[in-house]
Amino acid sequence: RAGLHTDLNPETPIQVVFFNQALSAAWLQFRCDRAEAQLDTRVSEPGLDPLLDPQLEATIRTIHRARAQAIKHLSKAIADLRKVQTEQQYRWAAMPEEKGYQTDALGVASWQTINEKMKNEAKTRLDIMLNTPPTVETPEVKPAANKIDSAFLVACLEEHRRMAEREKTNPIPAKAA
Repeated sequence: RAGLHTDLNPETPIQVVFFNQALSAAWLQFRCDRAEAQLDTRVSEPGLDPLLDPQLEATIRTIHRARAQAIKHLSKAIADLRKVQTEQQYRWAAMPEEKGYQTDALGVASWQTINEKMKNEAKTRLDIMLNTPPTVETPEVKPAANKIDSAFLVACLEEHRRMAEREKTNPIPAKAA
């Protein structure tokens, strides 16, 4: 376990947590292999295969169960690490720091989920604006209200255009993570 990072605190990147989980699972697999290799010294009759020795049946079952659990944990830790690193690469590509984006404030939020929700919200606003009949001017309605609606419509159209452009230039497909 010499490679484990033990200085975990709330500021530790989530990648370190998943790396430690993968390392711990790999270490358990190594221990299972080592324990299984030592079984031939514990057989009840010399020359008997440890798998055929009834006295070692419980030990072998324990080793196999521990190995299966370690393999499962290793696979999950690697899959989780892959998701986090893919998300990080996506953020760097979609939201470059040189354009003023601050991706560190997003924590472990999925940028793809945020992007999809923003896109859906902009489309909903645009649909509402396009399908809402013009208001009739009454003394209670200020004339500036139509200008605000127009400005909002222009902002929605511009946001929709930016999202479409971002999707065209995005080097990572939406279903990558």
